Amino acid sequence: MNSVEEKIENKIAKPEKKTNSERIKTGVPGMDEVTHGGFVPGSVVMLSGNTGAGKTIFALQFLYEGAIKYGEPGLYITTQNNAEDIRKYAKTIGLDIESLEKKNLLIIESINPNYPQILLKIVEPLLRKKRFSRLVIDSATIIEYYIKDIFKVKNVFYKLFSVLRNSPGSSIIVSEMGLHGDTSTLSVAGIEFLADTVIALHRKQKKGAEFTRGIEIVKMRQSDHTKMIHPYTITKKGIKIFPDEKWF
Repeated sequence: MNSVEEKIENKIAKPEKKTNSERIKTGVPGMDEVTHGGFVPGSVVMLSGNTGAGKTIFALQFLYEGAIKYGEPGLYITTQNNAEDIRKYAKTIGLDIESLEKKNLLIIESINPNYPQILLKIVEPLLRKKRFSRLVIDSATIIEYYIKDIFKVKNVFYKLFSVLRNSPGSSIIVSEMGLHGDTSTLSVAGIEFLADTVIALHRKQKKGAEFTRGIEIVKMRQSDHTKMIHPYTITKKGIKIFPDEKWF
C-alpha cells in the first residue's frame, strides 16, 4: 500500500452495509422524488452537464448530506483542482467540508489525470474493506482529454466501474457535456453507456430571458424514474429540484 492509499485508509470511517432493496438517499432536495427513492446501492452514476450547470455543487451536496444526515462517509477525488480549492468552493454554498474531514466522514484527494490507473489503486482496496460508502470523481472529462486513445479511456473506466459496483453506496462520475448541450454528447469518449444511471444537467437561455436549468434522468437501471425534465435552481444552500414542475 502506497502513501496515498495509507492516508485515505486512516482518514475515512467505515460505513454500514446496505441491502439491495434500500435506496441511497441523495440529500439533494427533490432528487429522490425524480429517481423514485434515490440511487440504487452499488450503482455508478454519470452526472453530465454543460458549463455552469452545477455538477460540482450536486456532487458535493451528495457527499455532504450523506455524511450529515445518514452518517455515510465519502471520498471526493478531483482531477482538476487541489483539495483547498474544493474546500473554499464548498463554503460558498454553505457546506463546511473541513468539519467532516475532522470527523473522518469525508476526504478530498487530488490526483494527476495523466495517470488515471491510480484511481483503481486507491479505490479498490478501500472499497474491499468498506472504508467509505459514497464516492465522487470530478471529473472524467479531464482524464478523457489527457488520454487521447478512446479504447484506453473506455478500458480504464470499465475496470473502475466494475470495482465501484461492489460499493455499499453509490458513486458519481462527473462529466462535461458536449458543445451542443444535449444528451447526444454526454462525454468525450462515450463512456456513459458503461454507467448504470445517467443524469444530464441542462443550462439554457430563452430569448431575452435569464438562464434556466433543468435535470433529466437519461437512464436508470434497476429502477423506474421520471420521464420529464424538471427545473432546478442553485441557491446559497446548493441545488434544489422541483419534481412537480416541467422544464420548458
